[in-house]
Amino acid sequence: MYPEELEKYLELQQISKELAQTISEYYHIRETQIRWWNVTEFFEDTKKITISPLNKHQFNKLINGSYGIYGLTIINKYLSMVYYNDTSIASRQHFTILHELSHIQLHSNTKNETYSSLIIGNDYSAEDTIKEQEANTLASQLLINDNALNQYINMVLNLIKSAKNLKSVMKH
Repeated sequence: MYPEELEKYLELQQISKELAQTISEYYHIRETQIRWWNVTEFFEDTKKITISPLNKHQFNKLINGSYGIYGLTIINKYLSMVYYNDTSIASRQHFTILHELSHIQLHSNTKNETYSSLIIGNDYSAEDTIKEQEANTLASQLLINDNALNQYINMVLNLIKSAKNLKSVMKH
């Protein structure tokens, strides 16, 4: 990883931590309890974003394209809409929703914006590719936040330690 990539990752990690803290306070839950749907509902409630499923055929009709996409975000001064492909498996839908919400968190401003996640084909500019990578990184951090990951790792390590202790007791 190059220094500027590491710097950007740490910046996105800080955004993720701040967002997790805000969501934790908003729902009165521990950060380790935050799940993808809490993030989604938080954005719907606080940023007035509408999230809606569309299937591959509807996506192609909407964007008049011949390729399928996972998700699409449309932002203008009147509304923010996130669409996701409901023919994808559930875990992909969750990631896609968080990816599109990450675009809103990171890249939206007052001008009209459209972000899409392509399934096939990649006609992104260099700038768009960077935005996609940033949205992917933030979405992955939101999908499993650091606190939840650390709690899980510690739980697994404790189970392994307990199993080793039990094994040594059983030998004696």
